Amino acid sequence: MRAVLTLLGLLLLLTACASRELYMVMPEANGKVGSVTVSQDGHTTELNGAYSAAEVSGLGGADTVTLDANTVDTYFKTALAAQPLRPASTMLFFITGTDRWDPTSEAKVEAILQDIAKRPAPEVTVIGHTDTVGKTQDNDILSMKRAQKVRERLIKLGIPAAHIVAIGRGERELFIPTADEVDEPRNRRDEISVR
Repeated sequence: MRAVLTLLGLLLLLTACASRELYMVMPEANGKVGSVTVSQDGHTTELNGAYSAAEVSGLGGADTVTLDANTVDTYFKTALAAQPLRPASTMLFFITGTDRWDPTSEAKVEAILQDIAKRPAPEVTVIGHTDTVGKTQDNDILSMKRAQKVRERLIKLGIPAAHIVAIGRGERELFIPTADEVDEPRNRRDEISVR
């Protein structure tokens, strides 16, 4: 019996030794790098900088290392490929008092379609906004018309209606803070988020 308990204890110890976890700081697509604090059994390790990593064992303690992008790609290629795409956000701008977008916004519709096409089950949110010119109630209606117009355009281009939500926010969430009755083109917008 004692031999069985000793063997069981040895197996548990080997399992604990084999149990290792890797924590790593990955840069964002835009190159921005954060930091991570790894704590275990009273030991704290700070990871700063792209690809800095800590391998933590089941017995406590951490071995730190900094890897390069090629090594990370080699070892974690499958896991990195399985990550969902980051949400994409685009703004379309409108002509004063209308639901017609300005000429510069037409070209952005193709980029929105490309973002949607990259996703197997896209979720699209269109949020319409206005500037502060006019009555609040009228701006609520106009912002919803703007959001619905984009939603209808995406549906005509083949995006399933069930994947698109349209919301009108009126003048409540200004992109550029202004006083009442200010004609600010950057506030007359639709924000399109693709996830």
